Amino acid sequence: MRARMKRGFTISADEPFGVWADRWLRLKKMEVGTTYYLNCKSLSAHFANIRHIPISRITAFDIQEIIYELVEINPKTKKPTAKKTLNDIKNTAKKILQLAIDNRVIEY
Repeated sequence: MRARMKRGFTISADEPFGVWADRWLRLKKMEVGTTYYLNCKSLSAHFANIRHIPISRITAFDIQEIIYELVEINPKTKKPTAKKTLNDIKNTAKKILQLAIDNRVIEY
């Protein structure tokens, strides 16, 4: 996989999705208020099952599978997840992937 240097460290498409989620959260922590940051952190926690997958191998299906599971039942409430929350989770995944795109680690 392609790797490149940026500010003294190697960025690689083989890095797990979780590394990119953590980078995105660090950026959010500097940009937003505490409440919004905690919401971002909570939303990104839904990706626990895919954190180990290389960012370059994440597919739309991986994200959609998480959404489908939450449609049926939210582990916290034991009820179906609200549509707004599902959209927020999907948008969080998009933002994490966009960070990797912006850093030219993945193409799309």
